Order: sequence, then structure tokens, then C-alpha cells
Amino acid sequence: MNIYVYDGSFDSLISLCAELIASKTTTDNILPEEKSHEFLFDKISLSFNQNLYDRLSSRIISISKKAYADICAAFLSETEGMEIKIFNYIHTVLRLSHEKDTSQQKINDYLENFADSSIRELNQLSKKVYIERHRFLGLLRFSELSDKTLYAQFEPDHNISLMLAPHFKSRLPKDNWIIHDLSRGIGAVYDKEKNDYIICGLENSSKIIHSEEEKAFREIWQRYWKEIAIPERKNPKCQLNFMPKRYWKHLTETEI
Repeated sequence: MNIYVYDGSFDSLISLCAELIASKTTTDNILPEEKSHEFLFDKISLSFNQNLYDRLSSRIISISKKAYADICAAFLSETEGMEIKIFNYIHTVLRLSHEKDTSQQKINDYLENFADSSIRELNQLSKKVYIERHRFLGLLRFSELSDKTLYAQFEPDHNISLMLAPHFKSRLPKDNWIIHDLSRGIGAVYDKEKNDYIICGLENSSKIIHSEEEKAFREIWQRYWKEIAIPERKNPKCQLNFMPKRYWKHLTETEI
């Protein structure tokens, strides 16, 4: 059994895949360093190579932007075993590009062929991430802090802060805001003066101070949510399909 180890970053994983593909090396598994401690003798570590990363990333993008986006989404799923699935998928994408008379459209069409296990397995990962991102575009709740910063905290299944940030940069360009992933201790922090955001580590804090206006709006929203409810039309099963209960913790209307 040969297991390859990387530092846990996306760049390092792509660099590792590039090196294995260039040397025509097969592997039983790829693991982040933090999860490889049980393997003492069968693991192989390869150093990050910027040139290999750049070349493989550019190659995949030139073949199919959709493929590259799906690889990124699969990585953000943080699902156990996603590394080897990404490696197998990259192999498939490169193989398709080497076939004669294969246009980019034909490649994108083939990437919908779920009879191919490498495509099906990666699509299952990326689809979960895309679905959760879509849900939080509507479920994320911003609150105004005492310094007028808009603050939203959540605990997603997948690492989607980076995927949410561009949307809210476009929607809220005139406010400073923070999207805080409590479970990972990271977040997207937007600076309206720079018109840009960064992804960084954030400490969890119970000392969130809301503005007086925010307190009033939260009370009004909760009252509105309660009063418009029609008991005869309640459909908990349908509600859970669109708003899973694990997300309720950080919704203003569920605090009542």
C-alpha cells in the first residue's frame, strides 16, 4: 500500500496530483498530514511545487472551467476520501482532452456521464457543496453590530465561506461585513473601503454586541414571523426540505 501525504491545502493537493500524473504513479490513497499518523511506513510526502500546481491548474481550466470549478467544490466538501476522488477525476479530464476530435463541449457533455465512477463520485461531492451554498444565500442572517458592521454566523456542513463571499460582495458593497463559520473558526471579512474581502481565522466570541436598531428590528421580525403564520397551512416536512433543522440555530425567527 502506498499512501501520499499533503499539507491539507488545495494548492498542495493539486501539486501532488500533478507530480503523480507526470511520473505515471498510482496511489492507494491521498491523505492530509493531520490524518496520516496511523500510517508509519507506507506514507510518502511530496513537497509543494508551484510550477506543477500552475501547469496542472491552467491545463484543467483550459480543458473545462466546469471541471475545475467542480474540483474546487469537491475539495471544499471536506469529505473523507475526497482527495483520491479528485485525483481520479483529474485523470479522467486529462484523458478526455487527449482523445481525438474532442471539443470542450463534448468534454463538458461527458462530464455529465455518471456511468463513469470517477465523474459520478466527484459530482456527488460537488453537488452537496453547491446545494448548501444555494441554501445559505437565502438562510444566512446578517445582524448589525454596535460599530455598524454586518455580522452573520453559521455552521455549514462544508467549507463554503469562500463560495458565499463574492455574492455578498456584490449585494452589500457599501457595508463592512463578516461571514463567520463558527465550526471552522474562519470567516470572510469584507472592507468597503478596499471593496474586497479576505478569508481568515476568526475566534468565536459570546460578546457580540448588537446595535440598538438591530435589537428593535429583530424583535419586529420575530413578531412578524409569528403573526403571519397560518396554523392550518403548516407543513413541517416541506419546511425541513428547504430549511433543514440543523440550520435553525442561527436564524433570527427561530429564536422565539
